[in-house]
Amino acid sequence: MKSDFAVKVGDLLSPLQNALYCINREKLHTVESPLGKQL
Repeated sequence: MKSDFAVKVGDLLSPLQNALYCINREKLHTVESPLGKQL
């Protein structure tokens, strides 16, 4: 039961983490900074 629940939670969280990562990456690109240009 616990392992199945953990797998379901992971399946739900992974897309959210990917979305947050994309949003944060877009915010970094919109903000002009020397570090952003180097990356």
